[in-house]
Amino acid sequence: GPELRTIFLGFDQFRDELLDMAGSGKNPFKDVRVRRAFYQAIDINAIHRVVMRGASTPTALMIAPGINGFSKELNERYPFDPEGAKKLLAEAGYPE
Repeated sequence: GPELRTIFLGFDQFRDELLDMAGSGKNPFKDVRVRRAFYQAIDINAIHRVVMRGASTPTALMIAPGINGFSKELNERYPFDPEGAKKLLAEAGYPE
């Protein structure tokens, strides 16, 4: 029967430096442009088609439709935009 699966990426946006990072330096995920770039670089529709074989409902939230707490008003995703993601990373100081 139907089942509930959630695929999500979590980023440590609070520490000044990442704990599990080779070398040292500032935490890039503190910059909202970096987080948004990662978000826009993921083709959620490809995940829906290929990984989930069309049997999923992509959302912008960690709460699925039909689950208490899901909000249609908050379920607005940024579009898949690899070029926009590269631009955001460059603006944030990560041009490569």
